[in-house]
Amino acid sequence: MNGGIADKLRKKRGWILIAAGAVLGVALIILGTVSGGRTETPSEAASDAYVSGIENKIRQMTELVTGSSDVEVAIFVSSSREYVYASDADGGRSGYAALQSSDGRSGLVLIKEVYPKIESVAVVCRGGDGAAVQAKLIKLISAATGLSSNRISIAGSK
Repeated sequence: MNGGIADKLRKKRGWILIAAGAVLGVALIILGTVSGGRTETPSEAASDAYVSGIENKIRQMTELVTGSSDVEVAIFVSSSREYVYASDADGGRSGYAALQSSDGRSGLVLIKEVYPKIESVAVVCRGGDGAAVQAKLIKLISAATGLSSNRISIAGSK
């Protein structure tokens, strides 16, 4: 009789542990989804800062043209920041060239940084529906970014 009760308790305890593990797994999935599920890499953060800086410059220029501080700017990019390092072809093997400092630390040789490619710009501002304001802003943004006019959109706000 004693063996039967012990077996039942062991089976029940096993099911309780399985249920607790399932609840913990679901909680971790939900927590990962709520918190975004991923962290931003340094390259993404640098790209975001670069794009934000250009958005702010366009916002400032638009405020000067329209005389309104009610301006929204969105920049759309096709890539993130990329880093190009020196390569070292040594005996048929290729890798990255590294330098070692006098204190023993070593690092890769950075050749250049490639900033995100701006694909298009959208601006919403007071007076943005007017042809004269649109022409001025498109010309200004085109000169600042190198985009063609068909990649720049200006709209009025209410």
